[in-house]
Amino acid sequence: MTDVRLEGLTTFLSTMQKAEQELAKLDSAHSRTSQMIASAAAAAAPRRTGRLASSVRASSGDKGGLVEVTAAYAGPIEWGWPSRNVDATHFAMKAARATEASWIKFYEQEVQKALDDVKGT
Repeated sequence: MTDVRLEGLTTFLSTMQKAEQELAKLDSAHSRTSQMIASAAAAAAPRRTGRLASSVRASSGDKGGLVEVTAAYAGPIEWGWPSRNVDATHFAMKAARATEASWIKFYEQEVQKALDDVKGT
């Protein structure tokens, strides 16, 4: 019978646990992503007075990033209001899609950083 010996298991498990904690947060990626999308949405917002664009806000937390457009009429401008002949512009959704190739890298970097710290044989 051959003996089997595991080396580095303790290190592997502790570094995997640390990576799990880092991946549960992703605060930096959430923040950078919401800022990027908010900036693009503000630039793409339809303009008459500039109030819609200036009402775009970015925030983030442990659960993700958030882009809010707080002007009272933001919903009808984004999604439309057919009974009032307001066509949807989808300026915020288009901003998220247009910047996706850039912000997806924020998450890739965070995940890779967490995995790079995993050690063990």
